Amino acid sequence: MSGRVTPAEELLEKVRGCIPLLAAEAAEAERLRRPTDAQIRALEDTGVFRMLVPRCHGGLELDLDAFVEVGFALAEADVSIAWVATFCIEHNWMLCQFPESFQKPLYAGGRGFVLAPGVIAPTGRAEPVDGGYRLSGRWRWGTGVMHATWAIVGAVTDADVGPDSLRFLALPMADVKVDDTWFVDGMIATGSNDLVVEGAFVPADRSVSIPDMVLGRAHGAGLVIQDVAEASGASAHFASHPLQRALRDVNVASCHVAFDRDAQRELYGRLLLGQDPSHPMF
Repeated sequence: MSGRVTPAEELLEKVRGCIPLLAAEAAEAERLRRPTDAQIRALEDTGVFRMLVPRCHGGLELDLDAFVEVGFALAEADVSIAWVATFCIEHNWMLCQFPESFQKPLYAGGRGFVLAPGVIAPTGRAEPVDGGYRLSGRWRWGTGVMHATWAIVGAVTDADVGPDSLRFLALPMADVKVDDTWFVDGMIATGSNDLVVEGAFVPADRSVSIPDMVLGRAHGAGLVIQDVAEASGASAHFASHPLQRALRDVNVASCHVAFDRDAQRELYGRLLLGQDPSHPMF
């Protein structure tokens, strides 16, 4: 058995090493109603925000198992900072689903990550204009916004609400106002304030279809796992082949109600008809 430390194990060791500092700052973070600067700097130094970013952008390109382990480790220090950190990690994955023409300049600075809230509720309006969209709206639950340089928000692009008109848009925080609304009785230190945008221009390559991202068809998805399995030939069908587990896991995960467009449309229809949004089987 090899004694070599994997990149995931190395990252987890660094994360555990900063737990005392994160815990020591927890009371101050709650007083401020946001993560402290020291907490964010410590996390940046570990490289944790790079874990789901491709290597071509300076990321670590780790897997979901590592992501979960890191989240558990951070929660030992402070649940609020664990919440913020894991969201920011995931939002880097989301940014890597946008067109490559946007990804390259976004990650060109060499850090291998950006800090951004990702508010998926499409509560904004993105009016199509020449070269992109004119975006306005308000978004709640902006986890990660207090130390962000970019933001991801959901918006409707057409007059008729429907899955094909839903998009995520990314814009720099210079175009976003943070409204201090985070007065809550729990998770106080996350600083998940509202985001407000008033008529900001968003270039077309800073947007991506929400259904396409959910279904693994977004610009940055590249090869989703079925393509790789097919290209691997008959050998990929042996039970011992690692692609088998990956393919089976993705097939099962994609059955989750969160990724089921038919279920989401049914939910929307129930609301329009004034019915209870809960599905009868639950």
